[in-house]
Amino acid sequence: MIAPNKDRFDYGKQLNAPPGYELASAVATTYTLDLQALLAVSVALGFQDTLEGDLSGEKLLLLESIMHMKDKLRVFYQQGKITLPKEYNYLFTLLEPCLHPIVPDQAYASFHPKVWLLRYKAIDEKKPKICYRLIVLTRNLTFDKSWDLAASLEGELTNELQSNRSQSEWIDFFLSLVEGDADFGVGEVFEKELPLIKWKSNFGKNLKLLPGSEKYKKPLSLRTADKVMVVSPFLKDAGGYVKALDWLNDTLNEPSEKFLFSRAEELNAIGKKKLEHWKCFSINPEVVDGLDKINEGTQSYNLHAKLIVTENEINTDWHLGSANITSAALGSAEKKPRNTEFMLRFTGKTEIIGIDVLLDEFLDEEDEGLFIPHKFESIDTEVDSKHDDIRKKMFELLAAEWLLSAYKVKGSDLFEVELKVLSKEVEEMILDENIHVKVSLISNIGKRETLNPIMKWQDVKLIDISAFISLQIYIDDMIESDAETYIMQVVIEHIEDGDTRQENILKEMLNSDDKILNYITMLLNPDATKNDWLSQDIGISYNSSEIDPLSSSNPMFEQLMLTVSRHKEALYRIERLVSSLEENNVVIPETFSKLWSVFRKEIENDE
Repeated sequence: MIAPNKDRFDYGKQLNAPPGYELASAVATTYTLDLQALLAVSVALGFQDTLEGDLSGEKLLLLESIMHMKDKLRVFYQQGKITLPKEYNYLFTLLEPCLHPIVPDQAYASFHPKVWLLRYKAIDEKKPKICYRLIVLTRNLTFDKSWDLAASLEGELTNELQSNRSQSEWIDFFLSLVEGDADFGVGEVFEKELPLIKWKSNFGKNLKLLPGSEKYKKPLSLRTADKVMVVSPFLKDAGGYVKALDWLNDTLNEPSEKFLFSRAEELNAIGKKKLEHWKCFSINPEVVDGLDKINEGTQSYNLHAKLIVTENEINTDWHLGSANITSAALGSAEKKPRNTEFMLRFTGKTEIIGIDVLLDEFLDEEDEGLFIPHKFESIDTEVDSKHDDIRKKMFELLAAEWLLSAYKVKGSDLFEVELKVLSKEVEEMILDENIHVKVSLISNIGKRETLNPIMKWQDVKLIDISAFISLQIYIDDMIESDAETYIMQVVIEHIEDGDTRQENILKEMLNSDDKILNYITMLLNPDATKNDWLSQDIGISYNSSEIDPLSSSNPMFEQLMLTVSRHKEALYRIERLVSSLEENNVVIPETFSKLWSVFRKEIENDE
């Protein structure tokens, strides 16, 4: 079921289309976002492959996957919560249209859901069948290695109304997201199809999809129970209160047993006295330390899963998803939640998915498993008021209007980049001597400018102009090395002579006839693996000179002939590439241009 040592969820495979289908559109939500992880995800979506391997750098595989996916994908994330990349990748520029930052209504609220809604259509059918997949996760779209949970649902598109927008808040949740992105254009499709989806799972029944926020209320649908188990990395609110945990306990029958799995530091911060009615467990530090040593400390390992299990003698309910057991996520008896969350509830037989079954999977008799009984330790729980001050100031910065423009440096191919920030609150912040904010382009983190209404950077390459901006903030007597860094996405208002960044990236990566022909050869190979694509970055020579492009002895002619008869969808990917090259003024090798003028008619005839 969810035994930590054997039940593994392959993120990449879950994003792959079912056999005979291809991705039509994908909507993802996350709190934090790693741009390099999103590049890897584009490979899973566009190439039906895993997320394993070295996918860093400016690779041809990543270029093709982004080019293929950029019109089909939207990722909604909390503004400012992009992970600081280890190094700049100019392919990040191509991700900008796929990303939609969300700014919460207040400083202490978060856009926190972690979910994928994927729409697939059958290949090679005049009226293709449609199916959906919904993946509800407890993890963000990052490379974090903490222990998480996920559930995947298959959706059949029926001819009968299964639910409607007014009855199902999950439908309104997704429609509200995509309707705010006019360039995506799936709103009408979702409005028509989402009410017709019949969700199926192999792990439970009575499925409920539960968004939570001040608009949607609590992301839980609790029924009376005799026993409860909570898994949550975070529990406490400001001042160490556990209002949500108390509220959860009050909504149930007086359970005979209550089990709580959390992070050791979180349990210690709350203290043994407040949790005296709970049996508490934390991750085995020996397991965490061992994994850290294996990975040379490059990743942190801890608990990040969120799960609430309530049971009676016959049935057990699971709530799985993004919400921690905090009042921000769940609210309390008096208040609605501040965060936007998304949870999945399902029901099963207690003998199959009940708490005792989970305890057998989680715990080891010799206390050598992932979880062990928690031994409380006294720690300093003094609240750092500076962190709260920074959060409030960062909210004002993230809620401001940011506009980026770039102007050509006279007699040069370089640009002067100008960043404006429009906000009364930010103007006041600039005048406050106790607040220090440094701003930089993500392409050159080391070159920071002090926050001002207008900031400028000189001699910037076109491919280094990015909508991703770094904000570094510290206050009062903090030292600069302790500053907190946030990466946000701003609006690119103007680039002199037009936004030709994609054109320049294509020219940079496809700067020879050989590279373009290798690219096309890979598109023609239906059996090309991820490793085959990655090898193209080495620069393999394609000997195309001296060959008549329309000759049957030309290997590319033979490949195109096979493509027409066996996997015609590859022609559309080539047409997309050729059209993009033409639009971006990249010269196509004459040997292929003549050949393609003949085979292009196969696509035109279909249309």
